[in-house]
Amino acid sequence: MAAEKFQKGIAYPKVKLKHVLAEFWKGVKPKKWLLFTMLGSVIFANIIYVITPIYYKEFFDTISGSGTKFEIASQLMLFIIYIAIFNGISWIFIRIATLANNAFEPAVIANLKQQCYDYLMGHSYSFFVNNFSGSLVQKVNRFSKAFERITDDLMWSLLPLAVRVISILVVVFFINKWI
Repeated sequence: MAAEKFQKGIAYPKVKLKHVLAEFWKGVKPKKWLLFTMLGSVIFANIIYVITPIYYKEFFDTISGSGTKFEIASQLMLFIIYIAIFNGISWIFIRIATLANNAFEPAVIANLKQQCYDYLMGHSYSFFVNNFSGSLVQKVNRFSKAFERITDDLMWSLLPLAVRVISILVVVFFINKWI
């Protein structure tokens, strides 16, 4: 059916990405503080994940170094405490981000579904007669699920990758500028 309409020259309205993102932002706006909490927590946790291996390096450098057993043992214990503190802090930040995500996504999805419902209610009676209601419901659900998928991919895959790459480049730059 769609191919027939396309062949006859009937053009479907093009949905622009900026319009979709604007509608997403309308749904996010009431809960933007949760979004920024998630962003900050994920960023800080991933920065700490990059800092922790520096202390592992110091730990093994101390083991291979020279000195009395007491000095080496006290330095090793200090590095173990630092590593434990950094892992604990990163764990706390990830839990904060997860908690914020568990409150953020359902609230925004509900907002997006309400926006779609409000938009649909503005249509005429003939619109609902000419369109199958199941397909309208399916489109609304796809719209809200698209937000969830995009948010999850950005927040839990792309953002940590970007933060870690940038943090690693900064650490490597300070260790050796030529690398």
